[in-house]
Amino acid sequence: MYAHWKGVTRQLNDVPGFITVHLAKDGWFWMIPLPGDVMSIGFVGNSDVFKTRSLKPQDLYLDRLQRSPTVAARMRGAERIGDITATGNYSYRSTTAHGEGWMAIGDAFAFLDPVFSSGVLLAMTSAELSVEVAETWLQNPAAAKVLAQKAERQICKAMDSLGWLVYRINTPVLRAMFMSPSNKLRMRDGLVALLAGNLRIDRKMRLPVLSFKLVYYLLTFGDRLGLDLDLTPAAAPHPVPAE
Repeated sequence: MYAHWKGVTRQLNDVPGFITVHLAKDGWFWMIPLPGDVMSIGFVGNSDVFKTRSLKPQDLYLDRLQRSPTVAARMRGAERIGDITATGNYSYRSTTAHGEGWMAIGDAFAFLDPVFSSGVLLAMTSAELSVEVAETWLQNPAAAKVLAQKAERQICKAMDSLGWLVYRINTPVLRAMFMSPSNKLRMRDGLVALLAGNLRIDRKMRLPVLSFKLVYYLLTFGDRLGLDLDLTPAAAPHPVPAE
């Protein structure tokens, strides 16, 4: 659910394009600054939000805005300038990324929940892979087919890795790990490389990502056993304007 607003307080001295993501108990918000003092504000909720709702979608959206302290604080005096739009999950993936003389890149092949804003970099990296396929195709179509299959596997593997994070973003354990980052075993380095849309994560980065997942599963297991785990996310630092 999303709408456009005017008069929303901006961050970092109005640095153009400074997008913020706000976590909520049952989902997350985006706040995307647009030209002309316009702000796109959207709420993405988990399935339970909509299955158990007693409000109309438009009222649910306004209710969630008020429930978020950080979002509501920036919206004091703001004015909605358009309709509230409610949509379903846009995520999809084509059955194949290539065929005779063509290869699909970016959103033409697949789309993933944009909570980590990785779509553009994923599209750029998949475009690089496609250039290699196209160059090879001009010389040797049979070899290009093999290369295209390899590129598709790389794209799917990267999207699966991102999807693993996306579909767990509302769990207390993952949120606590994100809000209290650690670079032990280079876990933070591996996640940054992944979230930056790097499809070609080398072996040095694979181990940190696997380590992060292992820690997540261990903490989740301990939490389900009722162990006394401190899963309270650390307070996020206040953004500091760039000099």
